[in-house]
Amino acid sequence: MTSIKSFHIEIHKNSMYYIIQVIIMRTTINISDSIVREAEALYGTSNRSRAIESAIRDAVRFHKLKQLMALKAKISFDEDKVKDLREMEKEEL
Repeated sequence: MTSIKSFHIEIHKNSMYYIIQVIIMRTTINISDSIVREAEALYGTSNRSRAIESAIRDAVRFHKLKQLMALKAKISFDEDKVKDLREMEKEEL
């Protein structure tokens, strides 16, 4: 279950008008208590939300790196051309 709460804040300053919108999203999920405790210990926090968010961020980062590493040896480039371009960049400085 996901619920989204939105707050609309209006600020008037020196005849300027600012609108700030803050969106808070809450999601209900079922996670084993043991894995949550392990995440809290790994991330050094007793804040469940912070531990879970950190773990998800790390999982996403890990999978992105894994996808990037899968491209290794699939992309070819001319190393001499890269060296030439780097030299040209140095000369521009």
